[in-house]
Amino acid sequence: MALAISTDLVVVTAADTNTGWTKFGTTTPATEPDYFAQGTGCVSLIFGNPKGGTYDIGASTIDFNSGTHQDKLVYVWMRIATPSLIDAISAGGMYVILGSGTTAPGTAAGVWSAWTVDGSNTIVGTDGWICYVIDPQSTPSTTYGGGVDLNAVRHFGGAHEGSSGSAKGQVFGIDAIYYGRGELYITGAVATAGEGFKEAAALDFGVIGTRYGIITEKRGIYYVRGKLILRTKVNTNASANWTVAVSGNVVTVTVPAGHGFASNQKINTNASWTINTFMNSLTDKTITVTGTTTFTFALTQGNQGATGETGTSASVVGNVGFSSYGESVVFETPHYYNGTAATIVKSIPDASVGSVAGADGKTSYNGLAILGDSVGRVTVDFGVLVGSAQGRSGPIFSSYKNPLLSTPARTLCTVTVDANVNNLSIYGTVFNNLEGAIDLQGTNIDDDDCFGNTFNGCGRIDSNMEIRNCSIVNSVSGATDGAYLWNSTTNLQTCNFVNCSRGIVFESSTGTPFSFSNISFSGNTYDVRNETGAAIVINYTGGTTPTYENSGGGSSTTVSASVTVTVTVVDKNDSPIGSAQVGVYVGTTEVINADTTGSGIATANYSGALPANAIYKVRKTSTGGTRYTPVSGPAVIDATNGMSVKVVLYVDPAAA
Repeated sequence: MALAISTDLVVVTAADTNTGWTKFGTTTPATEPDYFAQGTGCVSLIFGNPKGGTYDIGASTIDFNSGTHQDKLVYVWMRIATPSLIDAISAGGMYVILGSGTTAPGTAAGVWSAWTVDGSNTIVGTDGWICYVIDPQSTPSTTYGGGVDLNAVRHFGGAHEGSSGSAKGQVFGIDAIYYGRGELYITGAVATAGEGFKEAAALDFGVIGTRYGIITEKRGIYYVRGKLILRTKVNTNASANWTVAVSGNVVTVTVPAGHGFASNQKINTNASWTINTFMNSLTDKTITVTGTTTFTFALTQGNQGATGETGTSASVVGNVGFSSYGESVVFETPHYYNGTAATIVKSIPDASVGSVAGADGKTSYNGLAILGDSVGRVTVDFGVLVGSAQGRSGPIFSSYKNPLLSTPARTLCTVTVDANVNNLSIYGTVFNNLEGAIDLQGTNIDDDDCFGNTFNGCGRIDSNMEIRNCSIVNSVSGATDGAYLWNSTTNLQTCNFVNCSRGIVFESSTGTPFSFSNISFSGNTYDVRNETGAAIVINYTGGTTPTYENSGGGSSTTVSASVTVTVTVVDKNDSPIGSAQVGVYVGTTEVINADTTGSGIATANYSGALPANAIYKVRKTSTGGTRYTPVSGPAVIDATNGMSVKVVLYVDPAAA
């Protein structure tokens, strides 16, 4: 088994040779076979002021303002061997160039814009090749001829400036240029459990022939400039028929043009087998693909006889089996100078200018998404389960705070899980400063495990997973929101909310009364925000008493401690008595009206003012069995211990 990757990035130029390149400055870019980021070469230039080049894609220009390519970014590999000699970022440094029109950009020619992405005062000298990212719709650092027409971008490139000093050799290099949202699609199954991001990085950064630059690895840390998307892969072969032959209990599938799956890739039998009634009739079954054009699998249903069918353009989906243990993933916040005095800003925006969404339905560019479909199977494990509700060894996801930027100094990162993901387990995982929405809400992950995790400095969490022993701290959700959205599908217990503006927010009263079990709050402005426009009741057991605010007309909140009330019924030998009738009352309020279990126990939760004076009543007088003398008496329900009463029943002498 193995992972496979693909991307939405489209190659503008691999820059393996200087064919199609025009000088920007006084020197023509040279073909450079001795050093490069990807492919077999790059274009290089000597040190100067300025020295650079642009690549002409011809008349088929790119429209970044509308249509298919609206809101896409530009990725450019560049390198400067003398970082201390280039100018500061605000003085020119190193920049990405986009131009329009038939005339190539020049220092005094063409129509172009430039985004200064680094300088001697910002570049990390040991980084070498860097994949720079810019948003064409952002404010450029400088323009010429009125600035690039983003409806018709034709020229792509870069340059550097060094107003003093000198250096030997071809010190400046430009390699592959791409455009897209920067989405890296990861499918298949990990070869080694727990090394998912390592394997994904090896397929991007580790493959020099197609190094995209979305995920890079440095000393065991995985740095991301874009979005990692774990998802199923659909293979549709419309050029040749898929033939299914059945003999006994063995099925042979033949795909003349090749099915396109990786060796040992897993698929399911409930794919869209057009016309193929046999495959459609099978119970959902996972198959391991072996040969490139033919593979076989055995039926568990037994001998099915002999049949042969040919269907056109079958659409088959590969499964995803991904896991990560102890890996560190950092979503980067690259920068550029926007032309305003001393203003360095994010080069990857928080959201697309035109509100175009990516594959996960979000307008963000950085983050993590797990996406399925109705056919393939998606199983993702982060970390390892400990005991029944704890976790360890999960990955650490962080968003890098760029020290060159003022607040906000991080590019917004989102986490998205869609309704078609089948199994998601999150144990001992840390989410650090992912300031976008954390959407762990999916039909098929309802009550999947989310144990022992930390969400630090994140955006609002929305989840229907079973959440236990998690800490939600320093949420960036503001005064009109909450760190966690509570609704009728919420299954959260034994968690901490610390130093948030608002800990839990209610947007709907559906499901009231709501139960808080062992939820602790500390240092929040308000622990609960009710913006439902209706009355809600919160019954809490253990933890701390939540503070609350009501927002909007009609919103009201009642908070009551919920404690456990237990009555244990035994006979004179201390043996439990089952099916005894138990009643507990506080005034006219019925707390328990139930029979004891086989262990002699009747229990319920009580929410109301505490301490409370209660009356308990116990009897067992059923016909045909041992009859006991009824017992009743007073008790107290308190806020610390609730109420626990042991009642001894004696055989009724009149019935003996």
